[in-house]
Amino acid sequence: NKIQQRALPFLLRGADIIAQAPPTQERIAAYVIPAIHIAVTHVSSRAPHRGPLVVMISTTVDQATQAQRMIRDLGGPIGVKSALGVGSTSPGGDLSQELRLLQQSVPHIICGTPQKLHALFTAPGGLSGADVRFLVLDEVDQLIARNLHEFVFNIIKLLPPPRSRALGAGSGTPGSTPQ
Repeated sequence: NKIQQRALPFLLRGADIIAQAPPTQERIAAYVIPAIHIAVTHVSSRAPHRGPLVVMISTTVDQATQAQRMIRDLGGPIGVKSALGVGSTSPGGDLSQELRLLQQSVPHIICGTPQKLHALFTAPGGLSGADVRFLVLDEVDQLIARNLHEFVFNIIKLLPPPRSRALGAGSGTPGSTPQ
């Protein structure tokens, strides 16, 4: 469809984009496909990773769940591991157990809501953002309208600078930070 035709060539090259499209499965596929591509490239290189390679931040549990389900269905059979970070972020809740499970089988891609992902990255023993190569902010207007942008900003601070997230060895841009 139109969003995929316009966005995919840029995303698959590792470019940063801003795109607008109606909330459909086709829009979700426009960012899930490049995410799976990054994960598959990593799986085939067998390089270890301490944290996710892709972070997808969605405004709602439903949107995050749809994206994770699509990743699981398309990427799971080819070795891409994904996780869903949604739900309560109450202190002392299941967070430590969730983190233990995520650390045992570090996902290539994690989808979730801003509050939960923030908790997963900032808790003691939390996920590492050092290996993230692709960041998706779904429905930024809603993230701002619902006052969730501070969670997003704090997550972004834990990720490598954008120029060091190049898609593959030797494909960095001039001035990129070495890994």
